[in-house]
Amino acid sequence: MGAAGLGLRLYDILFDGSTHSIYNDWWEYTKRVYIPFEDGNPPDSQTLYYDPVIDYHHVAPSASGSLLYFHTAAQHREDTAILFDNMIDRLGWSESVTIPDGERGVSSLVRTAALAREFGKDLLYSNLILHADANYEPTWDSESGEFTWGFGLNEVYPRGQYNAIMAYAEAGSAGAWAKLFDRPNLEKFDQPTVHGVDFPNISLTQASYDSEKRRLVISTDDGIPSMRGEDTNFRVSHISLDTCSVTSNSDLDWKVVDGEIEITIKIAAQTILISH
Repeated sequence: MGAAGLGLRLYDILFDGSTHSIYNDWWEYTKRVYIPFEDGNPPDSQTLYYDPVIDYHHVAPSASGSLLYFHTAAQHREDTAILFDNMIDRLGWSESVTIPDGERGVSSLVRTAALAREFGKDLLYSNLILHADANYEPTWDSESGEFTWGFGLNEVYPRGQYNAIMAYAEAGSAGAWAKLFDRPNLEKFDQPTVHGVDFPNISLTQASYDSEKRRLVISTDDGIPSMRGEDTNFRVSHISLDTCSVTSNSDLDWKVVDGEIEITIKIAAQTILISH
């Protein structure tokens, strides 16, 4: 239900709805029945799963709630902060971390790392990432243009869910997860947008728009080794063509195509400035 609440929240923002109230009702019920707070204090255990057919609560220690907390952090932040602090205390991870072996340890680490980042717990985050760097097979594949974590799972393809959460943990900052669902950037849909990039032959390291200066900054990496120096192109939409200028620290060509600009460059690391 926690993940569903995130979807309802975004729907309400985009379409001026009120569906998220259903989730809020569920959370209040959860705090009475599944995670019963007492005088504002979190419980020692919580319901991990409830079977209404046989009226059975599968109870687990409160330290096992990292997946739920990742979802609720962007919806009921104060409650989640209390639950997360309680989880860290019970795990004994306030000063150092001891990660269980196997997938149980992986799931605990990636979700806790994301929560540590969200709540600004820098020491905890650093300790978790040090463990991940040493044990979870961080791998940069220059041919595919991908960075992944193998997590010691011996799978043909790196586990997507764990990598997605780790990507947030590495790229995020304190409060960024909550902001995504509370104050999402909707202006970007009408601002200059880069598309048609020839990934993985070349990747963008930056595509940042300054609305006051009306300037888009695009930076690329140096591409995969076998394609460096080859021509590639991409397009930029939502540009005022009458006042558009394109400059770069490398040679490039650009032209107007179907109301957009098409930029042709050599595959190499470079920065492009577009003003309009």
